[in-house]
Amino acid sequence: MKCLICGKNYNSITNTHLKKHNLTLREYLNKFPQTSWRNMDWLTEEHRRMLSRRMSLLRKLGIITPSVKNKEQKKEISNRMIGVKNPNYIDGGTKKLQNEIEKQFQIQEGRCLICGDTELVTHHLDTDQNYIEGNIKLLCSKCHNNIHQRGYNFTKKEWTIKLSEWFTSIQGEGISTGIPMHFIRTQGCQMGCLFCDSKFTWTQGQEYNYIGVVNIFKELVKNSPNIKRLCLTGGSPEEQNITPLLMIAKCFGFYVEIEINGSNEIKLYHENLIDQFNVSIKLSNNGQSYDKRINQNTINYLLKRNSYFKFVVSKEKDVEEVRNLLDKFQISKKRTYLMPEGKTTDIIIEKTKWLIENYAKKESFNISTRLHIILFNNKRAI
Repeated sequence: MKCLICGKNYNSITNTHLKKHNLTLREYLNKFPQTSWRNMDWLTEEHRRMLSRRMSLLRKLGIITPSVKNKEQKKEISNRMIGVKNPNYIDGGTKKLQNEIEKQFQIQEGRCLICGDTELVTHHLDTDQNYIEGNIKLLCSKCHNNIHQRGYNFTKKEWTIKLSEWFTSIQGEGISTGIPMHFIRTQGCQMGCLFCDSKFTWTQGQEYNYIGVVNIFKELVKNSPNIKRLCLTGGSPEEQNITPLLMIAKCFGFYVEIEINGSNEIKLYHENLIDQFNVSIKLSNNGQSYDKRINQNTINYLLKRNSYFKFVVSKEKDVEEVRNLLDKFQISKKRTYLMPEGKTTDIIIEKTKWLIENYAKKESFNISTRLHIILFNNKRAI
């Protein structure tokens, strides 16, 4: 394929080459609207015409499909674009796809769903269901690579995540108590609290890839379509690569809360992926050292975000430790909740009353009971 600026021949015209001419791929296609950016000799004439119509639409919307180097990958992508061996494209399917892209472009106001960039590509949430309403999303190339964990910055190994369970309920503790939401619980936690009420997450769980996680979200949405809130909990979610999961959640339109203990570094691809941090900072009553429990840099970061801090207490010594931490890190009481330690209804009710009498009324601490334990003791997936 010949570059119409310098006259040199290439397998495809890429952004890397066009940088030498101070152009982006979109600017090149706008400047030379009758040209293409890759070799299509292997396509039939009918397929070439169909693909040309598709590319015309993408140019109109400012959308460029991601580039690939392998010829087989090119063929696979183009086959999907033009409908080869894809039953979803028969009987006017290509037109349906065009309509869905145009519709989503208007919904997203021409911006990437994650970062707001205007250089867009099409993303199929479920690659086997191209025309289900809501399945097409528009992302920038960087976000598209991140959701699939592919490109120069990623390993070739398929992304997976270990999950223990998922279910729909109401939030049982903290500032969001009583709000209905979906819960996804990750496997694994290096903290190892003595009083942990979900120790099963330390070892029990299964590994899921991208499409496996999408299917989990589809199941949750199918069962409770009006709930638009997700709580990612554990275990300790931040100990795994949760970026694709969070991006999938945003593609489904969820407000995302995450439950963390604040001891690990927060590595977020983009700050828009998490709307609320529920931070359960561990006290010495969990049996671990101060250095393992407390990460000053993480706490300072969380103070700049929409974060709320929870402390599990069972005696006055624990509350004194909370006071010291609030003073040290300048955490406001308005963002702080004291919670009773316990795994049974009777213990939680008794300790909640104790907290109300001694610390809510006398010191104006926010108190959070643990509603899920009061109602169901320590039953799972409730």
